[in-house]
Amino acid sequence: MSKDFAHQAQDLTVTEWRLLDHLISNRGRTLRWSDLSIHLWHSNGQGQNETVRVAARRLQQKLSIALPSGSLLIADAGVLLNFED
Repeated sequence: MSKDFAHQAQDLTVTEWRLLDHLISNRGRTLRWSDLSIHLWHSNGQGQNETVRVAARRLQQKLSIALPSGSLLIADAGVLLNFED
């Protein structure tokens, strides 16, 4: 990991860390909002999609300097983390 990534990662919340960890573990796969909601909050996946989207957008903003451009993709269907080591 680069110095930029380490510096940016210091400002992550617990939820953002959990989201990033799950995205790294599933790198290259598009994860649905409801599945992320279940993973992050152990909920039934209903009604928390917007909460997950906000967490993903904040994560994207915080790591924008450290991650290669376009490596964290947020879409209507879900979120994808795709970058090379």
